[in-house]
Amino acid sequence: MFNTNRRKVLPTVFAGCLVVVGTAAPIFAQTPSYAATVLAPSGSVDTFFYGAGGAIAVGTAEFPAIGSPFPDARNAHAILWNSATSSFTDLHPEGFSGSYAFSARNGQQVGYGFIGQGNRALLWTGSAASMVDLTASYMDSATLTDTDGQFQVGGAITPNSEGSSVAFIWNGTAESAVQIHPVILAESYAYAIRDGRIAGTGSDFDFMQLGVYWPSATAEAILVRPSGYDETSIVDIVGPWAVGTGTGFATGGPRHAILWDPINLANSVDIHPTGNPAYINSYPAKALSTGPGPNDFIIVGSVAVETSPGSGETLEHACVWIGPSTFIDLHSTVPAGYVLSKATGIDSNGNIYGWATDLAASSDYIAIRWSPVTAPASCNPADIACDDGTPLAQAPGCTNSTTGPNEGDYNAFFSAEGFFFQAGQGTAGIGGTCDIACDDGNARSTNPGCTNNGVNEGDYNCFFNNLFLPCV
Repeated sequence: MFNTNRRKVLPTVFAGCLVVVGTAAPIFAQTPSYAATVLAPSGSVDTFFYGAGGAIAVGTAEFPAIGSPFPDARNAHAILWNSATSSFTDLHPEGFSGSYAFSARNGQQVGYGFIGQGNRALLWTGSAASMVDLTASYMDSATLTDTDGQFQVGGAITPNSEGSSVAFIWNGTAESAVQIHPVILAESYAYAIRDGRIAGTGSDFDFMQLGVYWPSATAEAILVRPSGYDETSIVDIVGPWAVGTGTGFATGGPRHAILWDPINLANSVDIHPTGNPAYINSYPAKALSTGPGPNDFIIVGSVAVETSPGSGETLEHACVWIGPSTFIDLHSTVPAGYVLSKATGIDSNGNIYGWATDLAASSDYIAIRWSPVTAPASCNPADIACDDGTPLAQAPGCTNSTTGPNEGDYNAFFSAEGFFFQAGQGTAGIGGTCDIACDDGNARSTNPGCTNNGVNEGDYNCFFNNLFLPCV
């Protein structure tokens, strides 16, 4: 195991940006905020989390290539993070040039490695020595993308697929591989398997993307492209929903996160966050079921945020949906200087995993865990901190006046990480501790779905309009 080298990042308070549709069962006693922690194995240069399940998260860490004549050369190693032991395990198999882990569930981890030509589909059970190569003899290249602990899914290139990947399912051995590719498509990939159901994405012979849903490994695939959509995708399954995206006339052009009902597409729900015009596209990645109801879920992913109005230039922010009703932009918890972030997995405890980058010439990448934190209830919009000035989300159970805001709230609002710092973040400041109001100064807590472009004059006015008022 690696020694853990962790750097703590201050948590930030968030609120749901918009009620989109319906209501969810109480997944948390109240909407949580999230605290971000940077995690990296000792000696690594760049680190990524790509998936999670149980108490495990998996991804890839890049290490300096020892002995290489190129100073920037790196070796990619598949890694496993165990939250129960707070430790990393290197899954990289001996003899491979590089390896990547994408998903973990029920004791298994899956991904791929490369040795010679082509990818090799790899299955692990907690250690590098446990690796099993599931690449069948007739496959030119193969990758595993998900597991349910018994079966594995992904894609492979075969002599008959003419250079395109086609979806496969495995049962723990190379010989068990079964092609499930719909022949009507040019290519396909299976991205998730849940309770025997399989989700994926393919493209037709016009190179248009299509979500693909298999009710079982032996059932005929259902192609998801209802009227009004030019392209669709499916990346996961939760409850009755196939989680993915859609773009076309129905979305006005941008790509929106969609809860597809593959059995009755008319019941599908667009969960793209509205109310903030800077949110252009939304991309779900993975989902966690939190109960028996159709709205009992958490979905993680990213949202493309326009860097300035009308520019058309966007940067992705890690985000989370708690049920269909609450959307949270996680990016303001990311360390300063990291301008792009993505959430790629969620474990059974609700911890979210992903990565961020500074997009600098050196392209620094960090792996991040976002942990849910339930903050003490705020008694009015200006009540943002404990009596000692610590933001409420950072100190659950702290002493917080029940008579109204006080000096602690004032100090937190004007701290080094308070109003002026968050106002300088632009749209990245959405959901920060000082983002308490709509742009017009009305409290966000009583005006869900209002226009909110981050921390600005509206928040300043709202704070002082409520600072001297009692709890409500």
